[in-house]
Amino acid sequence: MILDLLPVQEIQDRANGQSPRQARRQTVVRLFEQAYEQQGVLTNAEVALLIKVSPSTVSTYVRQWEKEHQSQLPAGAPSMTWDPASRTSARS
Repeated sequence: MILDLLPVQEIQDRANGQSPRQARRQTVVRLFEQAYEQQGVLTNAEVALLIKVSPSTVSTYVRQWEKEHQSQLPAGAPSMTWDPASRTSARS
């Protein structure tokens, strides 16, 4: 799986005044979505390791994003499959 840890757009967003917290939250969302696009699923702990925050911080960002967007990110345990039609996960 190939994941972008710091794409140019996010560098530009930070240079234009985006807060560090908002930048990290955007990165968390992007990583989950990039993994899913490659038929993968990341856990909160894996994303936390990649961006050097705690898994609970990743969990907070995910909950905030899901509440704001009334949708779920494709995140969970590797043994779970993602159903994009329902935007929910289910055990395989």
